[in-house]
Amino acid sequence: DDEQDADALSELERLAEKTGNWQGAADALAKALDTQEKAAKRESSPSMASSGSGELWARLGQWRRDRVMDLRGAELAFTRALDTDPENIELVRSLEELTRAPGRERDRIAVLRRLGKLEGDPEKKGDAREANELRHRAAEVTAAKLGDRGRAIELYERILEQEPGDTRAQERLRALYDELGRHEDLAKLLGKLVDNATSPEERATLRVELARPRRERFESPRDAADTLRQVLDEDPDHDGASKALA
Repeated sequence: DDEQDADALSELERLAEKTGNWQGAADALAKALDTQEKAAKRESSPSMASSGSGELWARLGQWRRDRVMDLRGAELAFTRALDTDPENIELVRSLEELTRAPGRERDRIAVLRRLGKLEGDPEKKGDAREANELRHRAAEVTAAKLGDRGRAIELYERILEQEPGDTRAQERLRALYDELGRHEDLAKLLGKLVDNATSPEERATLRVELARPRRERFESPRDAADTLRQVLDEDPDHDGASKALA
């Protein structure tokens, strides 16, 4: 039962501390967990395998990571622990740390997105700001490390759906839309930003930027001129709008 498992684990840990043989302790715990799962399969009882095993897999992951320095084995153990407790934030955080190595970008993005969802869930007592930062990190890795700017755009768009005032996501989207020639999407975004702008200076800057694709890409000089006149209505001395209209 769980009490016996706890006693056996404590004794195994005590012996490992005394002898320094953490590899042997980790191997013994892994073997015991595998034996438990095989027995559960024979009995057709998934609950038998999951009962208490999540904590044991997590402990195995800690031993492999901190004592044996077997990072791949630690990742496998934490993954098995998550199979029994999919919404455990601490386990996902442990996985995120283990996927930071070069070449693990795709795995890390998946873990970052999973962690972002959990951090943003009040019921999990997560940190909303940390959740947003994780979403940004996933988008940045996608664009910079994988070079998948289209996928990065999707991730930034999701950030703005949840945080419409996120200026960092707005700036990255504006740059990515422009880089990929998605001028219609850029114009739509700029239009929304103009509507939500809180100062004449901010509206003016956005409208001047919006006039450029309307004039150069959509061949709509009238729309571009109207946009620039709106700038001058608020600020008759605006140099950028005056030059663009000249």
